[in-house]
Amino acid sequence: MDSLVVLLLYPVNAYLEQEFDRRFCLLRLWEHSPPDSLFHAHWSAIRAVVGYPGHKVDAALLDALPSLEIFSSFSVGIDHVDLAECRERGIRVTHTPGVLTDDVADIAVGLAIAALRKIPQAAGRPMDVDGIDREDDNVDHDEEDVDTDNIQSDVVDEPNDDETLDSGFVDEVT
Repeated sequence: MDSLVVLLLYPVNAYLEQEFDRRFCLLRLWEHSPPDSLFHAHWSAIRAVVGYPGHKVDAALLDALPSLEIFSSFSVGIDHVDLAECRERGIRVTHTPGVLTDDVADIAVGLAIAALRKIPQAAGRPMDVDGIDREDDNVDHDEEDVDTDNIQSDVVDEPNDDETLDSGFVDEVT
């Protein structure tokens, strides 16, 4: 039985590409110049395409790949795919809906907290570390011992002439 010929339209992470290569006969579009040379050499053998929004899936591409059975978009959206044309030709279309939903929500909450606590305004300000260089702590460290450029906690409330930092915590987000 012949191996399934898969056309990869752009580089993906190394592990995924390695697995494609191991399981299928993998053709990489970016390795062919001009790309049309790849279609002319393998047009009738390519049965699957892995793409992303940077490459349109339209009648022209589908005409160049008459044996295509499935297009898998490495993306959440499929606006770049002519779904009616694929449906008419019996080509399955897949994508990765919801794959980033939790990550986007995490980043949004993190950005909201950062904005409410005014963390971006604190960039480049003097920083303090719990237990080090505080008057009420009995830890003996000189300022030179602490790399304050890489510390990301406890903003010291030292306003300059132009602005004042609000180091209060937010009890509730509305």
